[in-house]
Amino acid sequence: MKKWIVMLLSALLMITPITGFAEESAEKVEISFSVGDDTLQINGTGVQVEKPYIAGVGVTLVPLRVITEAFGATVEWVAETQTILLSYPDVKIVLQINNPVAEVNGKAEALLYPPELTANGFTMVPLRFISETFGATVSFDEATSRITVLKESVSQEGSLVQGAIEESRVGDSYYKWSMDTPVGMEMIERSFDGIHTAFQKDENNTIEIIIMPTEKDYDFERDFSGIKQTLQNMTLVAADKDTSDANKKTMHFQAKDKSTFIDFWMYVTKDFTYSVAGSFDAADTETRTEGSRILKSFDLSFTNSDTYDLSNVKDGYRTFHAESMNFKINVPRNFYMSSSEDIENEFTFRSLDLDDDVSLISVGIYSASAVGSAKELAEKDYNHNKNLLNPELATFSAIKEQIYTNFKSFEYTNEIHCKSEDSYKRDVFFSLGSYVYNVSVTSKLPDPMAASTVNAILNSIVLEKIDSDAVGILMRNDMETDGFYTVEGTKFTMQVPATYSEVSNTGDSVLLMDNRTATLMQIDVEYSDGAQFKDVMDFARSRERELKTDKEVTILKSTEQIKLDDARFSELLYVTETEDSKSYTREMIGMKNWQVLFVTVIYNELTYGKTLLKETDEMLKSIAIK
Repeated sequence: MKKWIVMLLSALLMITPITGFAEESAEKVEISFSVGDDTLQINGTGVQVEKPYIAGVGVTLVPLRVITEAFGATVEWVAETQTILLSYPDVKIVLQINNPVAEVNGKAEALLYPPELTANGFTMVPLRFISETFGATVSFDEATSRITVLKESVSQEGSLVQGAIEESRVGDSYYKWSMDTPVGMEMIERSFDGIHTAFQKDENNTIEIIIMPTEKDYDFERDFSGIKQTLQNMTLVAADKDTSDANKKTMHFQAKDKSTFIDFWMYVTKDFTYSVAGSFDAADTETRTEGSRILKSFDLSFTNSDTYDLSNVKDGYRTFHAESMNFKINVPRNFYMSSSEDIENEFTFRSLDLDDDVSLISVGIYSASAVGSAKELAEKDYNHNKNLLNPELATFSAIKEQIYTNFKSFEYTNEIHCKSEDSYKRDVFFSLGSYVYNVSVTSKLPDPMAASTVNAILNSIVLEKIDSDAVGILMRNDMETDGFYTVEGTKFTMQVPATYSEVSNTGDSVLLMDNRTATLMQIDVEYSDGAQFKDVMDFARSRERELKTDKEVTILKSTEQIKLDDARFSELLYVTETEDSKSYTREMIGMKNWQVLFVTVIYNELTYGKTLLKETDEMLKSIAIK
């Protein structure tokens, strides 16, 4: 059974709420700060923000999104008109940058000072107007010069997303699903790629939708049994399946214990598998019944008629916005965000196509003080990759300057043609203010539109200067060799680059893996018991004769003697090629201080080359016999 299904059910069974500040304290929200502080205290938790400041005749301007999200309100930004739409139970506010008149529930209200857009792209609004319109009180302590915003009761009836939903159904036009609108619930999670959506009434009543590509070898019956087993610690109420529709297979489970009622539906189509799950308070019969009704209304269809569209797909792309980095980029609609959303300066997007594990978009934003100029970082990356990758499989262009819609870059391209992938990649480096940007786009080949698609993505980038005081230093983790450490066996020690980790160590046998390239190195040490190096060579040649009978093996370099410092080794190089993979193996047998060293190094085809051969040579030279 898919891991994500188990995770979804486990999360529902644990009843772990996804909360923001408003949910943490439904009874009260307290915001405290001083003008000029870059940190607000929200219910005692420090949140770093754009610094509040005084404008006009003593009007305190504060960052809009932090204040409104603390109250549980929702915000929509209309870039074309620089308009802000705020939705809160019983309150709808319309603001516009530099406009001293706001609209509250359809009525005009004058502001003491209009909203402003800072140089860093943050929307600042009059504190007292926003707070009091939301029903909060604002006070000022002259002794400490601190401002306190207090709201005694925070509603849990927030709007779902980007303004109140009035339509009877809600859904996603890209993934083609819809269901009855969960009235009385708030949408607490909506992933950028649309594959995860969650609604919540309170911490005990939640509905979640997860969409994943259907694997080619998907086994419906196996999943049905696996989910049933996952629910074995609860009382099963329903376990049904329907395989009569060739285009859609359905399974449905209900289970309960003393505190929780689980309702789980799964719809399996050729392209996607939709999991729709609810976890409800077993004692709250009304909410449980309504939640199950909403889940049952889920349908694999979408019509514009009376359905609110959650999809952010426009003209085949989704616009990703890293707000703290002031960075936007268009991502193809069939890509998902594979990097952690908790990392603010590095983002990775991959194709949802299960036949394409190559295509990706990678964005990294770093301090120039840490990585050098854009040109310097481009040259460093270029040299590293060109030396690392197998020159017979990877071809590189020279570094050149290129102009895009909103920036000028230093960049290079490379194409890879090998067993594991055929790809076209463009690595782009540019700078703005104190930061350097590295955006790389890789397309699976053959694709006659690869270059034009990459151009469209790069020309979609919109960026503004980052506030270095607020963001600070951003370093790049290159996974470079940052020193060495000692691997110790029963009979030997060896110096190993810090990028390697020990997979196993039994004393006489050690298995290492390079975390950058997945190179594997196995070292076994045995006492020679009077053996001579001639015996080593004889054994190595017999091993070669054995490998020649294997149809998947091609000998690249027959057994010969080499010397690494004070140790002699036999060396044999060969390629192992299967239908799906290709790897290079280096088998070496050496003698050192009457100990016999058996060394096997396996390189993947893409990184087999001088760099790693030299690196493993240096590791073997460092072996010291105890």
